[in-house]
Amino acid sequence: MLYHSTRSQFPTVDSADAVVQGLAADGGLYMPEAIPCFDWRSCLQGDTFAMATQILSTLLPDIPNMETLVRQAYTGKFQ
Repeated sequence: MLYHSTRSQFPTVDSADAVVQGLAADGGLYMPEAIPCFDWRSCLQGDTFAMATQILSTLLPDIPNMETLVRQAYTGKFQ
């Protein structure tokens, strides 16, 4: 999935680069070129880890091992 700055359409970066860079070079925020289709109803059937993994995997498809990352980030942080 490609992301572009809210201040400019170019250059575009993949989702992993958008996360690493944080802000675009022109100071804008990175936004996806298009919002992907998402089955939110099925997402609500899972626990917090499953929901976070599904949402983040949809928006950040270029980041591998999202389930592991979510577990490492969320374990012990929320009730």
